[in-house]
Amino acid sequence: MGKLICPICGRKQGSMIQSAFIFTGNNRYEICFECGQLVDLIRRADDFASVSEQRRILLNRMSLTEIDEDLKDYLMKYIEPEDSIKPKDIDSAIENEKKQKEEQEKEEILHKIEQNRRDIEQKRRNFLITTGFNFEGYSIKKYLGVVTNEALVGTGFFSELSNEVNDFFGLESLTNKSKLSQSKSTALYRLRDDAILEGANALIGVDFDIMTFSNNTIVTSVNGTAVWIEKDS
Repeated sequence: MGKLICPICGRKQGSMIQSAFIFTGNNRYEICFECGQLVDLIRRADDFASVSEQRRILLNRMSLTEIDEDLKDYLMKYIEPEDSIKPKDIDSAIENEKKQKEEQEKEEILHKIEQNRRDIEQKRRNFLITTGFNFEGYSIKKYLGVVTNEALVGTGFFSELSNEVNDFFGLESLTNKSKLSQSKSTALYRLRDDAILEGANALIGVDFDIMTFSNNTIVTSVNGTAVWIEKDS
């Protein structure tokens, strides 16, 4: 029996030397045991980088002979796979995927925040408020409880001085009037938002209480009943 010539490295092997076989799909090749071990290790490797030394050795062995193109193409798929990713590329890919995921989550959060803002603005525009206990053309479908809120506004030294001057001449204090109006508006807006959070679309029986403290502070307390109303058909 003649000696085996390995089609990869071109070395002659004795007839008793163990050999291996490669099936490319088109052809069957009998190769030497050493080349067979290298090919087997490379094919079974989970990590492309972990067999870099074996790939280098096999490539060197292939350069020793005129290797068949069919066999060469088969082996090169494992030595230099087209879709291989080097370790640093893997780290980069993972980092990019992480960044993309974070950006996507950020966009989703911002979208939800913007959507909630629009929903609240829409509810504020459609919200109805009355000091009475009903709305003409509407029916109260649900009572959601009493809500209360307050607003504090400081008058300050100059406001106090202006009050004393206006009081001396018997004039209306426009400064305090403006601050009181501001306090009432702030308290009412807060009350409306509290009612919206309770699931209401209207307030009835709204009532204001005004108090002043010795530290030049005006406190406006407002309360009302949060309700859900629907237009009569």
